Amino acid sequence: MDSFYTYKQRAIERIERDREIGYLDPDIYDLLKKIIEHDKLYPQSSCSGRIIMVNGRYQWKRSESNVIYKHHFYIRSFNIKNFLYNDLIKDLWLIAQGPIMHIYTYDYDSAFKLIESVRKIGYKHSGIFIKNEKGVLVEIQTGIRSSILLKADGRVVINEFEIENITNVANDILNKAKLKLKELYDMFNSAKFI
Repeated sequence: MDSFYTYKQRAIERIERDREIGYLDPDIYDLLKKIIEHDKLYPQSSCSGRIIMVNGRYQWKRSESNVIYKHHFYIRSFNIKNFLYNDLIKDLWLIAQGPIMHIYTYDYDSAFKLIESVRKIGYKHSGIFIKNEKGVLVEIQTGIRSSILLKADGRVVINEFEIENITNVANDILNKAKLKLKELYDMFNSAKFI
């Protein structure tokens, strides 16, 4: 499966290019490098965990919503207020979510070992996506996620005095996500892994 290693080299080059231009989440680079050290693995895409705000009734439908704020670190209450009181925004969601990664493995055996390992550290929503010429694609994801409706039909549906509390909750969820990212790094760094 020579093509696996060709695609792995391209992925390494893309990671470095994305890092140079600032596209790569800054706190995930060390983890990606650690994954690359494993002969039968390479990362395809990654997110270190983030807080986003979505304008749209159905925040899970990309065709009917749009991300208007995205940050891989903490949010402040004034960020929320800026969008909450904007008359152009009719439906507003605040979403905090954990890390998600797509990793290609050389074969099914490597994929199953990867899935077994990540599930042991809490990445319960992980599994095989597809097998193609690039390898076996595994999605790694935690269950860490919170969606809070802030505005519906142009009407703010939360008490203004709760904005600070909501901000703290979103930041706490993101903090838990970043701790999970550290656990993932430690797992890949372990001599016991694959």
